[in-house]
Amino acid sequence: MRDISLPVFYKATLPPTDGDFDEARDLRKLAGRIISGAAAIEELIIDIVSGTLLVEVKQHRSLVVGSILKSDWCSFAAKRKLLALVVDEFKLLSGKSKTELDEALRKVMQYRNAFAHGSLVHNIDTHELHYFESKPRVSRLDDAYFEELERVFQSVWTRLQEMQSAYMAK
Repeated sequence: MRDISLPVFYKATLPPTDGDFDEARDLRKLAGRIISGAAAIEELIIDIVSGTLLVEVKQHRSLVVGSILKSDWCSFAAKRKLLALVVDEFKLLSGKSKTELDEALRKVMQYRNAFAHGSLVHNIDTHELHYFESKPRVSRLDDAYFEELERVFQSVWTRLQEMQSAYMAK
């Protein structure tokens, strides 16, 4: 596949080294994977909502799903609300599991937004992500950060797949 060159905004408190630029390039690749992972989670939510709430829609299904659930006005937050409704109505989860899933989905959305809209900054000995979430925030992009991010994404993915299997089994 062809490599493309696009503009990149990169802030540094000191002149960055070649290694800093290499690490920044790797972080931008990770950012793309994070955004892609969030999109995959959204697709699974769409599948669960359409397979339960919109199960009667057989004719023109792709038109209905595309014009409602995949439209630009049906945000990730709106899909979360629809999923919560489906979870309750179809009893796909109960108790603490519902709360944990919603909280994890909120975190997925926060990670996605931070990487989609934030700025990568090299701050002396580390890379940081500067973004706005109710107020200006800074996250240190170290192994612990990415381990937690991966844990959250994987737990959501696993739970959604379990829910998808549960409604398909009915």
